[in-house]
Amino acid sequence: MKRRFIGRYNDVVTRHAIYATGDAIEVDERDNFAIVRKRVFFEDVLLITSHERVGIGPIFFSLGFAFFLLLVGLIAGGVAGWTTALFSTPFFVYGILRIQVKETIVTVFGRRSRARIRFAMRRRHAQQLYDELCEQVRRAQSAMNPPADEERSSEERREEPWLTSIDSAPPQ
Repeated sequence: MKRRFIGRYNDVVTRHAIYATGDAIEVDERDNFAIVRKRVFFEDVLLITSHERVGIGPIFFSLGFAFFLLLVGLIAGGVAGWTTALFSTPFFVYGILRIQVKETIVTVFGRRSRARIRFAMRRRHAQQLYDELCEQVRRAQSAMNPPADEERSSEERREEPWLTSIDSAPPQ
């Protein structure tokens, strides 16, 4: 299957581009000059989570820049001051919007690696991706481990006492 881009996760220093393939999630991590590719195979997935958080960085910078422009507008005064203050409005609205709308992060934990995808404003898309990843992992792991056969004889169960419960133990 061809690689399909599914999202990004950016830190202060590193940039992560996340792709989906037929049997794994690939993470291309770019750190200054080095690019490292990691894979989380669907057979090795231990946990998939989806959680929301308030991103403090975008809120801090947008509201800080808005207040800076307002301050410059107040100091300048006149028409130039009003124009500068008007330019602060989109940054102020964005900061307030980011306080109200939390960002969603979908995390896929493997045995040796992890993939995180951040969605700033698209909560529905994050939920669809979460459901899709859960289904792909379920399908890959069920193909690897078929369901146990419940039609076993009582002699087989007696040979494996750890598989029987205390209530269903045969009388002695």
